Amino acid sequence: MERTATTVEITIISAEELRHGRRPLDKGAFVAVRSGSDTHSQVATGVDRDGGGYPCWNEKLTMTLPPRSMSVGVYCRSKMGAGAARAVAAAEVPVSDFLWLEDYLHLLSYKLRDSNGVGNGIINFSVRVIGGEGKRGACLYIEEVLNVTASHVSRVHIHLIRVSVSRPRERRRSRR
Repeated sequence: MERTATTVEITIISAEELRHGRRPLDKGAFVAVRSGSDTHSQVATGVDRDGGGYPCWNEKLTMTLPPRSMSVGVYCRSKMGAGAARAVAAAEVPVSDFLWLEDYLHLLSYKLRDSNGVGNGIINFSVRVIGGEGKRGACLYIEEVLNVTASHVSRVHIHLIRVSVSRPRERRRSRR
């Protein structure tokens, strides 16, 4: 069974301890969010002019995740004047961290890394699945991951995982 596109609402709340090189970030920080490597689905916050190394946005961004999306990229950038934006730090967020229940608010904080892989602050945001598959999508996602990463798992195990995620436990009648 194929997954369909899922619409998510991502609220970028704030960032902490952002630096450019060894210096604290002065001002002009913004965040761009995109689905995996898809550059066409990018959405961005406005520029925070006052926060410096501790910018605050509290902006809601809505985007559609393609069916095969495995992660969401969160990219902090800095824009000074009319020049081009420069990369500050980034984090890749696995879709499995928030694609579980529809209308459930997930509050997440991720460590950001610069282009050299060195830690560069923290990003705080929330994610809510507002359209898509809900529990069914989570079951399909788990099944896909198990098929890809552990192909030796039998169909019985996958079915048991799908049942335990998709519906509450039912009492079994004892057979006599």
